[in-house]
Amino acid sequence: MRRGLKAIEIIEEIVKTIDDLPLTDTDVVKDIATMRFKIRSLSGNFAAPSMFHRNILRSLWKIGKIDEIVSKSFDKLATTEKEKLINYLDSLEDLEPFLGETTDGTSKEIFALEVFRDAAADRSIN
Repeated sequence: MRRGLKAIEIIEEIVKTIDDLPLTDTDVVKDIATMRFKIRSLSGNFAAPSMFHRNILRSLWKIGKIDEIVSKSFDKLATTEKEKLINYLDSLEDLEPFLGETTDGTSKEIFALEVFRDAAADRSIN
């Protein structure tokens, strides 16, 4: 008898992947570009590097990796396993508490960002 995919297997893959965060900021930025994320500053200066910006980029990388893992496996789960996975994902709400905090001694900044995936790239693939 073939055993179905379990939510715990996907959760373990998520945890392992998140723990294997690329070491350099350059790797993180390259991966984000590969994931087709676009970041646009609506107000404020997001271009000036800071620890706060680094945390945003690393959190975005984590979200993208989680999305990749869940997208490839979700339809293979039984309904009860989907519920378990969704409960786990809901618990990740505070994936990286960084909003409003700086750890590098810089002053707090106020800015607005728009983060989206490039849908044009999706259409050109299909």
